[in-house]
Amino acid sequence: MRPGVAHVFILNSLRALRTWCSRNLAENDIGRGVKIAVRAYIDVTNPHGVHIGEGTLIETQAAVLAHDPARPFRAHTYIGRNCFIGTRAIVMPGITIGDQSIVLAGSLVNADVPAGSIVAGCPARVVRSGIQTGKYGTLLDNGKAALAQDAKGTLEWGDAV
Repeated sequence: MRPGVAHVFILNSLRALRTWCSRNLAENDIGRGVKIAVRAYIDVTNPHGVHIGEGTLIETQAAVLAHDPARPFRAHTYIGRNCFIGTRAIVMPGITIGDQSIVLAGSLVNADVPAGSIVAGCPARVVRSGIQTGKYGTLLDNGKAALAQDAKGTLEWGDAV
């Protein structure tokens, strides 16, 4: 079934409400133009430890943590500007994700991610670097060219663009 205009409007409204609640009620440091999926988990145990830059998109069931419940550990977690955090990705406490980076679905980020990188896996590893993204982590031209080369089989995962 294809979603209608009303469905898209409701979904966008719920995302906007979710982001507003994280920013104003939980007092997370969230930049302008951030979209957080309704079912994403943004740490509320250490709300002042979560910092998300402008134009970032956090997808469904992703988790951004700023504390470790197994031990008394609280840390600041930073996500840069124009990033994309995929479905069911987990960002561990104390991690910095650089500007214009993409975390693919299901990744476990337990080390800092350099700016302009795509990471994937468990634990997450850099699979592509030197990318540029627009708002919400969408790849710009050089990233699309790299993906086109990859589709032709001329690039291997981990090769720099």
